[in-house]
Amino acid sequence: MLANMILLIVLAISVITDLRSRTIYNIVIFPALAAGFVIQAVTNGWAGLGDALLGFTLGLSILIILICWVGWAAGTLSCWHW
Repeated sequence: MLANMILLIVLAISVITDLRSRTIYNIVIFPALAAGFVIQAVTNGWAGLGDALLGFTLGLSILIILICWVGWAAGTLSCWHW
């Protein structure tokens, strides 16, 4: 329940700031990411933390592949010059 509330708050803030200024702030995203790891570790122990880290790594890997090889842009992150 707590995780869902945090998710909805972060989602609402991100949608509002993205629609207003076309920016999603790291000051919102990074604490939410840390909260997700902590909640997983507290509720599911080491297995939950491992699952959270595995999911984060897999998602980030897919994103990096799309940015670098497919040519997607991700804000200021770009790998087209590699």
